[in-house]
Amino acid sequence: MGGRLRHASVAEHAVLHIAVENISRLAVESLESNRLASYTEKSTRYQKWGPDDSTPRLSCRSRFAAAYQQTVRSLFSTYLQSSLLCAR
Repeated sequence: MGGRLRHASVAEHAVLHIAVENISRLAVESLESNRLASYTEKSTRYQKWGPDDSTPRLSCRSRFAAAYQQTVRSLFSTYLQSSLLCAR
């Protein structure tokens, strides 16, 4: 072996920061399911959401965009109604 250890333990401490923005919750879950890294995620808990806040930019050009937006608005309306009932 020539007296030299050949291992990559030093590389295990390398840090790389990558920002990923404006992706769906499904994409976030898919990305974070990779266990070879650690993640810092901005909380969505105290954000104010509206029916137009959930349309990814890429889907705006899709032929399904109108149906998607109508579905999201309907779901958001149902969510608001149910949260008002729970607040009583």
